Amino acid sequence: MTDRLKAGRPIASVILLLAWLAATGGSAGASLAPSTDEMKAQFVYNFIRFVDWPAGAFADESEALRVTVIGGDPFNGWLDRTLAGKVINKRHIVVSRALEPPVAPLPHVAVIARSQDARLAAVLATYCRAPVLTLSDIDRFANRGGVIGLVVDGDVVHFGVNRTAAEEARLRVPAQLLYLAVPLFSSISPCRSQ
Repeated sequence: MTDRLKAGRPIASVILLLAWLAATGGSAGASLAPSTDEMKAQFVYNFIRFVDWPAGAFADESEALRVTVIGGDPFNGWLDRTLAGKVINKRHIVVSRALEPPVAPLPHVAVIARSQDARLAAVLATYCRAPVLTLSDIDRFANRGGVIGLVVDGDVVHFGVNRTAAEEARLRVPAQLLYLAVPLFSSISPCRSQ
């Protein structure tokens, strides 16, 4: 086993345990396993907790962290339930919906629904070099220019991180998340058409 896998395994266990505890309300005796949509929503919440935005991404210290879902509800209501009442770094999380990618004010997190697959390049180009964390479970999302793509394999949720997209958005993705990510063998910039 490589040193990278050894180092990443305890971190992976902690993140998966936190996601499971959050999904089950912290009850170790919970008998129902979380649904895939519930797990995806927990992953989104944890990504928001661990990613750092650049200076200037927020107007001031009291500005809410805006999460915008573009298109239909990707996780059958679980994202709203998971983020309801949450505060990260003293910022309340506000979830909104949009059919088109909003540009004023920019979201801090754009969760892109599968319904946007056919026009994904245009949606991602809207946030070219903007400090927006783009997330989706669209097939090969991170390989196509999104920052973090959720990947479902059976009953397990994995994720891929597009370092190029994260760097262009000036987002800091901690090394622990990069260790846990499914490696990308090819990824492109969301700014490729500009």
